[in-house]
Amino acid sequence: VRDDLTNSTIAGATVMFINIYTNRVIQATSDATDDDDNISVQLPNGKYTVIASKSGYIDTNLTPNTVTVSGASADFGSRALGKGDKTLSGRVTTGGENWTGDGKVIATNDDIDGMTVIADLDTTAASGADNYSMKLVNGNWTVKAHVDGGVSAETSVTISANATQDLALSAVESYTVKEAKVGSITPSQGGVVKNTDVGDSFAVNFEAGALGANDSNVGSVETKITTSVVSTPRGELIGGTGVKITPKDSNGQPISSLSGDGTATVTLPYDEDDLPFGLQEDDLVLAVWDDTVDDWKYLATTVDETNNTVTAAAPHFSDFGILGNGGGGGQAAVQGGGPGGGNAISNENGEGLGLALRPFTPTGFKIIDYGYGNRLTLEWDEHEDPNVNTYSVYRSQDGLNFPHVVVTEEYVTSTVIMDLEEGVEYYFALAARRPNAVESYVTKPIKVTPSRHEEPIVYTLGEDIDVEDISAPIPEVPEEVVEEVDDVIAPGERVADVVADARRTFVSLYKRILSSQEEFYRLYGRYPESNRDIVDMMRIVNEERPEQRSAVAEQRALEIFTRVTGTEPDTSSTFHLEMLNMIAYGGKVDHRNLEAEAAAVGRFVEVFGGLPSTIHDWNIVKFIGYLSPLGP
Repeated sequence: VRDDLTNSTIAGATVMFINIYTNRVIQATSDATDDDDNISVQLPNGKYTVIASKSGYIDTNLTPNTVTVSGASADFGSRALGKGDKTLSGRVTTGGENWTGDGKVIATNDDIDGMTVIADLDTTAASGADNYSMKLVNGNWTVKAHVDGGVSAETSVTISANATQDLALSAVESYTVKEAKVGSITPSQGGVVKNTDVGDSFAVNFEAGALGANDSNVGSVETKITTSVVSTPRGELIGGTGVKITPKDSNGQPISSLSGDGTATVTLPYDEDDLPFGLQEDDLVLAVWDDTVDDWKYLATTVDETNNTVTAAAPHFSDFGILGNGGGGGQAAVQGGGPGGGNAISNENGEGLGLALRPFTPTGFKIIDYGYGNRLTLEWDEHEDPNVNTYSVYRSQDGLNFPHVVVTEEYVTSTVIMDLEEGVEYYFALAARRPNAVESYVTKPIKVTPSRHEEPIVYTLGEDIDVEDISAPIPEVPEEVVEEVDDVIAPGERVADVVADARRTFVSLYKRILSSQEEFYRLYGRYPESNRDIVDMMRIVNEERPEQRSAVAEQRALEIFTRVTGTEPDTSSTFHLEMLNMIAYGGKVDHRNLEAEAAAVGRFVEVFGGLPSTIHDWNIVKFIGYLSPLGP
């Protein structure tokens, strides 16, 4: 990482390696060496984009570096950071007077994605004097101020020389400023600090000695919920608030770092309703603000989806917030939905909705063992998305972690995997890729053990209904089940029509349960395994929405919305979100309109080429008939 003016290496820069398959981020810090390489980091195999940041610098590169790691050392080249040569300054005010508390001003370049500059407010500025200043480069910028309980409007500024721009604050809606709460703590003994303003489950747990092994005097810890924190291109803040944590010694002096080997863990609560459309709970990460780079630093996080909390060890004390870390899944965990887990969602240009929308999962995936013993042929159907140009083949030997990834040549529907071991069990899964490296969710894995034989053996995904198959049939009720029903509920003394009605009711319910089971699989890529899963499946049976969310279903809903209406949904609209939820998860209709449903079925046939048959099909019909612009 170098200074683009002097070409000397820069120490203390944060370098972010973003896995293009999973969107997971690994961070490292550059050191002070003057050698060619001043950063080293351990990365799992994969392809990464590389960006860098440091306080006082601007990442002026128009595009990120890329590096591919495949079982050996790799070099991403050089990343240059520059400094702005123009000053933007001004006053952040409330009621015409300078804001005197903490706060930040964030400037975002309108022409270069990801270029931001953040400045802290000067709390010592005299009344009427400028209380913020930042260095920018020429161009068009959008500037905004954030303080606790206040935010300014986004203001456009064109920089060609030094400039001034004042920012007037308005109150943050539905937010009440809270005073900091102070808890006592003896550093040598440690302890737990809570603050119910943040939430009942919020806690900071200090190990004995974490704030000073030899300090037995009573100190304090201030904790305060705040809106003075900001989202950055590196991290989207969940819920719009953070928590400022400030330990102090017995003299009232802030303690910013840990002492010795002691640790402090921070637990923050989150509200599932605050998660952006498409983001999953296991994508959440606890982060701490790092003033040396003016950005968030991701922490190794444990997500408790039952109690809705995130927990991580604190490297220092500052503002803490919960961010959405790209997609989920880390190393591709196919049983959890494949590489990437749940991405946030956007249109193809990445505008308005977050990250890029995935293509559909490939279909027709199969593996042919021609009997060589050390190679397999993988085949699949041509993708319906014309923008898909390559495919990622994921390989595993345990069916859970898929560390080996091979990207195919462009526009092929088969590939040969060589150098396998005869008699060894392998799992393969397939994902479709667009040129911008956005991937579909993977197929279910196929298990194969290569062997030597004469006749080809074909391995497929089996008879499981494909999660992307919109016209999958409702399973037939086995005849033996029907016969058992007759034996149980049709004794001779029962009236025939009562027996027939009961039989029809049972068969109807049985079909509904089976189709709900397949709908559950469409949503989550697995059949019900836990009590929570069974409860959600029964909610589907009763035309209620399940509690668990599905990134696959929500992303699919976006594409279906556009396919049916010819327009993209506005995810800032509550009504549009309701439409997307109906497509993804269904729901009951209070007052049916048969004419509207008939017209909706007609539109369904026009779009999808067949009559609705599955639960998901009828959810789409409800969307068309009752909620969409095509409805009554």
